[in-house]
Amino acid sequence: MKGKIDLYVGSVTFAGFIALLAASRTQRTDLLDPIMIAVLVGLACLAQRVPVFLFRSSAISVSFAAVIKDRDEHIKFQVADLPMYPRLAVLDPESTRTLPPQLAAATGMDAMTHAIEGHVSSEWNPHASAYALGALRLIRDNLEQAVAHPEDDDARGNMLIASNLAIQPTSSGAIGIAHSLSHPCGAYYDVPHGVANAINLPWVIEFNAAGGEPIADRYREINELFGLEVGGPGDQVGHALAEHVRGIVTQLGLPTRLSEVGVPEEGIPQLVEGAEGDGCTLVNPREATAEDFAELYRKAL
Repeated sequence: MKGKIDLYVGSVTFAGFIALLAASRTQRTDLLDPIMIAVLVGLACLAQRVPVFLFRSSAISVSFAAVIKDRDEHIKFQVADLPMYPRLAVLDPESTRTLPPQLAAATGMDAMTHAIEGHVSSEWNPHASAYALGALRLIRDNLEQAVAHPEDDDARGNMLIASNLAIQPTSSGAIGIAHSLSHPCGAYYDVPHGVANAINLPWVIEFNAAGGEPIADRYREINELFGLEVGGPGDQVGHALAEHVRGIVTQLGLPTRLSEVGVPEEGIPQLVEGAEGDGCTLVNPREATAEDFAELYRKAL
């Protein structure tokens, strides 16, 4: 691409084509470029009259959002509007058969992050939680199998469904600071989104669960689903789930430290600035300060 902006849309749509075309031709590097592209996406979606087909594990295809990355400004942010919802998504496991194992693992961990954050977010609601817990059950039963045995159509198909379910809470604003931490990692250091989430999620679980019993109770429900400890104080509940997630990440063969994927300690101040300004921060169940973000990054290194 000739331009400076990457636009990620999950489906091969007319909207996506227009947005990518605009990104490839623009020569401007200020923030008007992503805004202009976002407008084009919206207009293209309004004009769309064809089905949208989902052929990968990423669930953004069935959300109302697109993600824009400005490499010059080192920002990665979302645009969202209701017309961006697809008319149809086809979840075809055959299309993911040749997905490289690490990519399959990373997209699966992204789905897990969406589901866990969707269930505990300050914007949670009964419908969002039903989607999130349903997704987590499918992830629990199929993620490792789908990565280790790509020939298993049932496992890969179930992961497509899990991903589809996991994104639904996000569409109602239920998400959290694992995403806030991960977006700047991708913007500054090109860390793949699912990998960044896999690294950051356990630390965020521990941070949030220690933020009070109402928050801890949301995690207790997830722990019960995974067969983990549900009693004791919130920090104990959070640690049990965080360790379980770390075990899954290790089993999948993904990195467990930001330092493994090129994030240096001296980059923490700029990462903190990005995380503080991320929209996902607004709906985290526990308020996070700049010092909290810095400490979370240091732990994840």
